Amino acid sequence: MGNNVFKERMRFSVLKENLYNGLSVVSSITSKNLTLPILQNVKMVAGQGSVEFSTTNLEIGIRYKVRGKVDEPGEMTVPARVFLEIVNTLPNERVDCRSEENTLHAECANSKTALRGVAAEEFPVIPTLSDGIEISCEAKECVDALEQILFSVASDESRPEIHGVYANAEKETLTLASTDGFRLSERQVSLVGGVGDRQIMKIIPSRTLQELERLVGHGGENGAVQWVIGENQLLLRYGNGEIVSRVIEGKYPDYRQVIPSAHKTTVTVATKELLQLVRGAGLFCRSGMNDVRCYFSPEQKELRVRAANTQIGEYDAAVSAQVAGEENDIALNYRFFLDGLAALKSDLVVLEMTEKNNPIVLKAAEGKRKYLHLIMPIKQ
Repeated sequence: MGNNVFKERMRFSVLKENLYNGLSVVSSITSKNLTLPILQNVKMVAGQGSVEFSTTNLEIGIRYKVRGKVDEPGEMTVPARVFLEIVNTLPNERVDCRSEENTLHAECANSKTALRGVAAEEFPVIPTLSDGIEISCEAKECVDALEQILFSVASDESRPEIHGVYANAEKETLTLASTDGFRLSERQVSLVGGVGDRQIMKIIPSRTLQELERLVGHGGENGAVQWVIGENQLLLRYGNGEIVSRVIEGKYPDYRQVIPSAHKTTVTVATKELLQLVRGAGLFCRSGMNDVRCYFSPEQKELRVRAANTQIGEYDAAVSAQVAGEENDIALNYRFFLDGLAALKSDLVVLEMTEKNNPIVLKAAEGKRKYLHLIMPIKQ
């Protein structure tokens, strides 16, 4: 592989900032692969006043284009992360790059680097998606939604369905949902233009949406994200970048069955104050259980949080709350509780529950309730 000689030279100039942005967007999916070492590389294609960078791990492909002065069009591949680190050390000036046989030469100010590469013909083909249903949503709302649901995705890859995110596009709404069996997050996103009478249901790898989150973050969260949804593939476009990914086969669990249709107790409380109580209780919960118990009292108009550990001690603290309905209590994993409260991004949280052995639902008190988070109780 290292003996390949490039068929044509490549020569381009690009600002260090643009070069670094392009490489940082695509480099995150590269990893050491003993079977196919070229997957550590970034493919560079220079032509028509721009340079396109692309990487793949064979499940996800990322392309990102930056403006540049191209003197000689061409293409080659070099180790992505090494090149990224080299560029990071350069001053904020113009970087002149040229390829010669199997080496990329990069010059900037008083710095000169020669990086050995591999011919672009060796690089796996990243598929393009020509057919598919197109939908669009605002980038800022898309990123907000991903922040609220990705942490609930199952980390166990042996259950591929819940190792991904359920996406359901219907009318003017895209619903995204995730669960690991212990908690559930659901967020609705407004579609620009909608999907008409069609309904699109897919399971998207969580890693793909993590990369979308990074891509939008690089672009400043302005504009819109375009989704092109095919039978077995997904294309995500934003700004100068695009992500191509497979979709997960299988059927997503009917999670709506778990969400209670009615409740006996409703609690409205300041999110920040409740977070502080749960953090405090977390220091005293039993090792391996991570359990804190919450008590809701309409008479006392308070939410009380308790935890006890025979080796450390006990914790008992209360916060004023609006409690409607029956007196109630529930034991929860404090880490899950903290994650859910933080994800709300709301000054006030509404807690809804029926009984101690049923799940509790968290919602934002303000505005439209586009987001809910459900936590299964610790049964005692």
